[in-house]
Amino acid sequence: MARLRSPGFWLGIALLALVTRAHAYSLIAIHDFRHLVTGNEALTDEQRQYPALVFEFEGLAFTEDGSLWASIAADPDGSSRELWKLDLQSRTVESHPHPGELLPSFPLSQYGNPVGLASMGSQLIVGHNFKSFGNLIGSFDPANPSAWNPMFSLDTATCDEVEGLAYSGGKLYASCQNDGKVLEMDPASGAVSRTFGFQNQVLGLAETGDGRLVVGTYPGDRELLIFDPSGLRPTESINIHNLFAGAGSAYHALTGELYSVQVVPSESPRTRPDPDGLAYWNGTIYMSFDGDLRVFEIATAVPELKTWTMLLTGLGLIGLVVRRRTTSRLAE
Repeated sequence: MARLRSPGFWLGIALLALVTRAHAYSLIAIHDFRHLVTGNEALTDEQRQYPALVFEFEGLAFTEDGSLWASIAADPDGSSRELWKLDLQSRTVESHPHPGELLPSFPLSQYGNPVGLASMGSQLIVGHNFKSFGNLIGSFDPANPSAWNPMFSLDTATCDEVEGLAYSGGKLYASCQNDGKVLEMDPASGAVSRTFGFQNQVLGLAETGDGRLVVGTYPGDRELLIFDPSGLRPTESINIHNLFAGAGSAYHALTGELYSVQVVPSESPRTRPDPDGLAYWNGTIYMSFDGDLRVFEIATAVPELKTWTMLLTGLGLIGLVVRRRTTSRLAE
């Protein structure tokens, strides 16, 4: 007859279950900037109804002083190319027109769309996407907004549409949307040292401060993958569909509404956002969708001291039970 598990064993399992539950990801706040369009009487009725016709949130990044910045891509008319410093409390922005002049050798005479955004100390690194013509990476100094420094270009064979950027451990990372890959590069020259492939297209990119990356994937349910470049694998995943879609979602619990965003008149409403822009600060992921002028805060699994204590206690209790059983069997 099989022996019943001891109380210590089940207590250990219960503590581990509590730790796992405590590590669940959750949508905890929404910062709404749609009023910048919907409340602007100078715009047309169609523009106020569809804010993405005026501004598109693309990249997100925190500078070292804790300021959150967003790159605003060109609208369909090609007039909006800006970098915004966001104030999440007042829902206001400090806008900086972003010219994005090209490298002399770049084979275009037009401006690009600032999509990818990363922080390198006090500097912002901006990735411009020129579709089939390639990509341009440059730096922007928030203390001197008129200073734009083109750094290097990436052709489409190397990266088919830059979408996200992240800087970590002296390396610059770029997500290539249509290739489904992330490049690890020298930030000075753009030389690629490693390439990481994913099963789906990749969008936003952020660094977590401990050497890992947050990678937004598309299509499907949309996911945020916590990716470890040293281990060459994702360590965790966050299902965006579960956070946003349906009456049982965290979005519905937070707002009392179902997520539904119609980006442009010709498209059907979206029931979940795409992870276009990603940033990370103090254990929280900040996410933006280019068709929705809102920033979403997603709390991540950052263990506190008491959580580690529970984890170690649970493992210790289970280990003690196993050891006692082993000793008992040997004595028999």
